[in-house]
Amino acid sequence: MEAKETNAIGTVNRPSGWSPGILETLFACFLGGLIGYFVLNALVPVFSFADLPDMGSFPSEELISEYKQAQYAYRSHNGACDGAILGLCFGALMGLITVRTRRILSGIAGGLGGLLGGAIAGYVVGQYAAHGLIFKSDQTILHSTLFHFAIWASMAVAMSLAISLAQASTIKQTLAGLMAGLVAGALASISYNAIASTLFPLANMTFISPETATERMLWIATGSIALGAGFGMGLRTPKESNRYDASA
Repeated sequence: MEAKETNAIGTVNRPSGWSPGILETLFACFLGGLIGYFVLNALVPVFSFADLPDMGSFPSEELISEYKQAQYAYRSHNGACDGAILGLCFGALMGLITVRTRRILSGIAGGLGGLLGGAIAGYVVGQYAAHGLIFKSDQTILHSTLFHFAIWASMAVAMSLAISLAQASTIKQTLAGLMAGLVAGALASISYNAIASTLFPLANMTFISPETATERMLWIATGSIALGAGFGMGLRTPKESNRYDASA
């Protein structure tokens, strides 16, 4: 679709919807990641692990049950908070910086969309991560990649849909944004796992938010670059020159 403006010369056709440039998306994701990094460092973990007595050699069934519940709550609740914080930062900055009109509306929509997508994915992935810890199941790099893909892709797709709706994008533009979010999520998870497994071979990469500040910096940096590049490449459109129709 094209929006039309009429002036003294004639009619000017200009593209409508959400069509950011790659420099805009990279800058927005850089700022979003930077803010998210400092907020997470200040708050993590938002929820502390339950204060339980030592398991000992022969724990009771009641204590084992309490430990399982505490592990599920700790991983899922913190996962939801971590995902929500990052989704809010990325979505709000993307909506404020990469649009031409309706900046406030797009910033609010993008922030809420990213927050919701990140919170839901973080909670679900936290449940799976806790299950692996409780039952000591093998956690391969494939599991880690899928976990992080779920986080980044859910966050990216949710904020993309929200901003597209706020910008009244066409169906084609909206689908392009959703596809860009999925691709960006895949790039973020693959690149993080490939680099982190080399630099931090002892780290448990199934944790949604890495345990140390250095690992967390790498996690957010790879995600920021992947989201910025993914959206920038997936949503770019050829620049159109203004066309004028002579008025009578």
